[in-house]
Amino acid sequence: MIVMKTIIPIFMAIVALSASAAAAAEPEVIVELGSDRVYQGESVLYRVTLNNFNNPSPPRLEGFDNFRIESLGQTSLNSTFTRIINGRVTTVERRGEQYSYRLTPLKAGLLRLPAPTAKAGGKTISGSEKLLDVIAPDEQDLVIMELTVDRQSVYPMQPFELTLSILVKGLPSPNSDHNPVADRFTDRSDLMGSRSLPRNLQIPWLPDDNLPEGIEPAESWQRWLQPLQNQGRIQA
Repeated sequence: MIVMKTIIPIFMAIVALSASAAAAAEPEVIVELGSDRVYQGESVLYRVTLNNFNNPSPPRLEGFDNFRIESLGQTSLNSTFTRIINGRVTTVERRGEQYSYRLTPLKAGLLRLPAPTAKAGGKTISGSEKLLDVIAPDEQDLVIMELTVDRQSVYPMQPFELTLSILVKGLPSPNSDHNPVADRFTDRSDLMGSRSLPRNLQIPWLPDDNLPEGIEPAESWQRWLQPLQNQGRIQA
């Protein structure tokens, strides 16, 4: 009986402290960046989580002049999960809203992403700044892209056709007669002998939903690219 009398108050105290800690959880703005390095022309996923916020408004993103911002929507969070790092157990709670964005840098260099802010209880809560290294394309002659338009002038709101041509340099001898993208070529640099390999061309921004606002495809990218994808030659 003495043991039980000792344990029960301690147990009740622990429960009370845990409930008090949960109730006193402070609002916080959590910032996540999908990658800290991209090539110019690529996009990156940017997430802002308003944790422990009640009925929040979207965060304010100010000073993102070097980026094109596209909202990907929001998700309500109400979850608890456990992390174990080096034997240490940590319980992580997420209560609030998560906002996702696609950021496309407008120039190369080490770019700063300012801290987003949000309002909670009349106070302004700030997240963290992030840095993104945007790598400029290298000088090369393997792949060349050309843009052409079907007319030199248009009226406001008048559509026009924009054509992007991707030119791939031909293969050197002994494969100079092969299509550099659609055909397989022979790699004679293998010390174990010749082997047949495909030429891979990766175009990460090609899917229609990655196009900038205001640009609509004349036909789905899958229609003209699918034959090459089925052969394993192009990755989009």
